[in-house]
Amino acid sequence: PDMELHFYHHNKAYLITYSPGAARDTGGLVTLLAKKHYPSNTVISALPLIPGRALRTLITFGDKQQIHYNIHNHNISPTEFTSLSNHLSNDINLAQLNPLNISIIIAGDFNFLSPGDSVLPLSRSQALPDSHSNTSLNTRWNLLLAPFTEIQPLAHSHFNASSDSLSRLDRIYVFAPPWVFTKLKCAGSILSDPILLHSQKISDHA
Repeated sequence: PDMELHFYHHNKAYLITYSPGAARDTGGLVTLLAKKHYPSNTVISALPLIPGRALRTLITFGDKQQIHYNIHNHNISPTEFTSLSNHLSNDINLAQLNPLNISIIIAGDFNFLSPGDSVLPLSRSQALPDSHSNTSLNTRWNLLLAPFTEIQPLAHSHFNASSDSLSRLDRIYVFAPPWVFTKLKCAGSILSDPILLHSQKISDHA
């Protein structure tokens, strides 16, 4: 109810789904989809897979479906990840059977770097290792995301004050036939400065 009240004034412009955290101090997830990009007969349904950590939103318009996964990869247990992985694998199978009508988008804070990416130090000359990378769950994430295409903005989205560094922990992945991307203009952008947001005590993510 708190999240719905906070975003109430955005209902005219956006389709909105929510997944509050298990406790009030653990945050939650909100997915906003601009109505101007969807036909008037669009129907959405939300399935919180892990409260405040994984939210699946199904968008249906005619014979088309988009499946959005909103992710905050923090304190997800192996059991919870297995459940999430099973849902996503089922959606991948559906999209493979009907690739022109079903697509999948995964976006959020993954709390680890993409393979090959590195942390940008602000006060050092050498790239820092990824402090989040040495977990078996991240290995499972990379395997799960392997069939997807990453849409990566050039700017960094996360500021780590303790190491005075920037990184790209927030990412977007799309599951669609490779030729589709030659017909689309895909881009990602960071709308604010994570250092500024951190200094204002809003967030260390942008």
